[in-house]
Amino acid sequence: MIARLFTMVLALAGAGTLSQAPEFAQQYRQALGGAVDELHVIVEDFDTASERAGLSRDQALAQYRGTDNEFLGERGAQITSTLDRYERLKGQAEALETAGPFERIWLVFRAPDMRVVEGARDRFEPAVPLTIAGGIMAFIGACVGWLLGRGTGTTMKATGKMLRGRRPAKG
Repeated sequence: MIARLFTMVLALAGAGTLSQAPEFAQQYRQALGGAVDELHVIVEDFDTASERAGLSRDQALAQYRGTDNEFLGERGAQITSTLDRYERLKGQAEALETAGPFERIWLVFRAPDMRVVEGARDRFEPAVPLTIAGGIMAFIGACVGWLLGRGTGTTMKATGKMLRGRRPAKG
């Protein structure tokens, strides 16, 4: 009886947890869009300043790298990192825009930007999964929880029998 209840609780917990994956992917996608927009402003400002100085982006970055000034060298490393992050996030945002609901979940969990994840997580509000993707993810979560519960319940029964001095039944 306790093993069945435990299995049911795990199935419901799995369903509730995985049913939120499409909503989290949506929240991530929105936070990602905001991050890309903000980084675009920085990249555009850097490119404009470079052009005003008669330099390409690569030439401007090379000047940062070629300096003996510690501050300017550090600033060059920071802007290089910002430019790289912008390109990476822009590519991910474009991929998420054209992806289907399950592919979005995969794209988010495959290679997330942790700063964007933190922002999405901080603002995340669970939602009732009224989409097909949410329903399917709830079903998968319920199955995983049920399987975990069944495996744990079987292990608990076998351990109890062994502790009482009886051999567990096979099968």
